[in-house]
This record gives sequence, C-alpha cells and structure tokens, in this order.
Amino acid sequence: MSTRAELALVVLYLNKAEAWDKICRAIQYGSLNLSNGQPGTAQNVDKSTNLARKVFHLFKFVNYLHGLISQVPQGTPLLVVLLGKSKNALLSTFLFLYQIVWLVRSSIYKVSGFRFKLIPRDSPESPLYPENSLKPKEFKGNASTILNFVEAVCTKGVASLESFVFKALNASDSVITNIIFGCSNNNDNFLFTESSLISSILGLSLTSDSLSSQLSGQINKRFSYCMAPLTEGQVRPLYLRFGQDIPRPHSRVIKSTPFAMGPDNKYYMLNLQDVSVNSERMNFPPNAFRQIRDGAIRGFMIDSGSPNIIIDQRTNGVNAYQVVMKAIQKHYDSFGLQQRALPATGPTYELCYNDKPGFNQHPTMAYNFQEADYVGDWRFMTIHFEEGGFSA
Repeated sequence: MSTRAELALVVLYLNKAEAWDKICRAIQYGSLNLSNGQPGTAQNVDKSTNLARKVFHLFKFVNYLHGLISQVPQGTPLLVVLLGKSKNALLSTFLFLYQIVWLVRSSIYKVSGFRFKLIPRDSPESPLYPENSLKPKEFKGNASTILNFVEAVCTKGVASLESFVFKALNASDSVITNIIFGCSNNNDNFLFTESSLISSILGLSLTSDSLSSQLSGQINKRFSYCMAPLTEGQVRPLYLRFGQDIPRPHSRVIKSTPFAMGPDNKYYMLNLQDVSVNSERMNFPPNAFRQIRDGAIRGFMIDSGSPNIIIDQRTNGVNAYQVVMKAIQKHYDSFGLQQRALPATGPTYELCYNDKPGFNQHPTMAYNFQEADYVGDWRFMTIHFEEGGFSA
C-alpha cells in the first residue's frame, strides 16, 4: 500500500449528443478540485443533460475520496482513463469509487493509504485479465436463491483479492489482506432505486465470502446493527459494529431467540412457533415454519434487504398466509369498514378498506419466536393510499 493517492480523471465516451458545454463544465469542475488548482482538459466528450448530471455527481464522489485520503503534491498530473462506450464500465467505475468513500466514512477507521490505478480491461496489468484474476464469480442475492416466489433479485460481477490498510483512532495501523472485494456490473430487480442502480452490497451472511465470515477470527463471529423504523420522512444513520466494539445494551430486559442453524445453512434462520393477531394465537401446527428442503428452503429467515415481512402460502401443512389474512379481515369487518377492490392495473393487494374518519382501531400482530415475541406496529402492517382514500 502507498500513502500517496493516485486519482483518476474519468473521461466518458457515450453515444449521446446534447449539452456539450454542461459536460465540459462538469469535467472542468471536477478536474479543478482534483488537481489542486490545475484544470484538466475535457476532450471528445459526447453530450447529454442527463449524462452531465451523472458526470457531475461522479466527480463529487471523487472529490470526497480526495478529501479523505492523503493529499497529492501541488501540480501532480491526473491520469486520464478512456472507458469507451460501455455503460457497464461507467457503472463499475462509479460503484468502485463510491464503495471506497463509503468504506472510509462508515466506521471509526480511516484509510491511511489506498493506491489505485484504472487501467484498460484487456491490459495484462488488469486484475480482470484472464491470467491475473480470480475465476469470474456470480453473486446472487438472498431473494433470488431463496425467495423465488417474491422476486428474482440478482447481482453479478467479478471478485478479486484485495488488501486494506486502516488507521484506528487509538491504535496502530491494521492491515487486512486477502479480502474478497467484488465489483458488480449487472444488477436486476433491486427496488431501492430506479433502474436497479445501487451503490454496493455488504454481505453478512454465513457464506464464506461475506465480510463477517472473512473477518470471523478478528471479530469473534459477532456483529451488531439496529434497523431504524420505516417512519415516513425520516432517514437515520445506522452503525454496524463488530466484536469488542459492540456496546452492552442499557436495558436490563433483553429478549433473544436462538438461530435455527442447519448443517449447511448459509442464512440466518429463526424458530418461529406461531403468529398472533390482537394477542390471539393462530395455533399453527408445531412444524408449520420448520426448516424443510424440497427444492427450496422453507422456514423463517432474516433478510434485512427486504422492507416487508412475507408469509408464504405454502407453509408446512397449512396456508399460514390465508389464516392470518382471515384474522385481520375479521378485525376490520367488526368495525364496519367498507372493503374495496383495487383496479386491474397497478399494485395488487388482497385486503383493502376505504378510509373511515377518526378510525384508529388497527390490529396488532406478533411473531412468537422461541423464547421471545416480536410485536409489529400497525403502521408497518398497512400501506395508506392518501389519493385513493384507502388502506391496504
């Protein structure tokens, strides 16, 4: 690792032809900041108002990186990398830069040295060159391999082995070698943003290539994070902690439930014993949510990438989804709410009711795990369509 940073000025060659001046201004803005007062040259850049915004934001990320790592001497020349007409090349570079910025800003650690150079994909220097790289590896999200009945979420890319140097606030430098570091170039069905564009995925599953598995010896197989509630209009920072950095909870009453680990499980499974609506147990059979393998993995699993809790209609020996829906429908019908059907186009929800002024008698729903119950807030059980005047 080097303590000096080599920053790359990325010049884009794409098939669009509008707003030349905006593209040039965006690149000159970025190069001005990156080269400590020595503007770079914008050359042969096709034009698009939309592309100009992308270039501008790309340079914002590069500038963040520049401010976080060691400064280069005055007048240091910038590398110019021609990406060609490949959209995937642009996205891969963008994701790579964003991952490095995220890595530095997301923890108490600061990178003391990180040296990188963007080179052509077909160059012998490239880690993607056939003789130099790991065998291309396909990474699939949990939903694509497990929750096939929900949606096929998938990301594909190339993995390589990298070394990172970290500087702790009150300790000596820490070097972590041979960490699998991937760059995706094909993302499908990610609903976080339009066009499935995401910055990065940090894996914490039980697979051998997840970050928690790779660092298991250093973190004593422990990590901790808290999920903020999905309250409308609020965005909260979340902290991921490892090993000895995990604080002890202030509350004296801490409920916990053991993982239901199988011999070859790659995912975090829980022992769900029953479901309650308004504190009334549904009295599901003991094996309704037990792990069974019949071409798919059945059971109750944690997927923190999904904003919804999903109850399958094919649970063991009973349609758990139908039982829970009938209990919720019985509750709302008892208050005389008017049920309505959704139009043929648009989102499909089975149980919808027209709004009733002043109504707030919503049901509670609890998941009865082994040794602990989790009670869900009604606000996260329903979706309100204000324009349509109904909830689903």
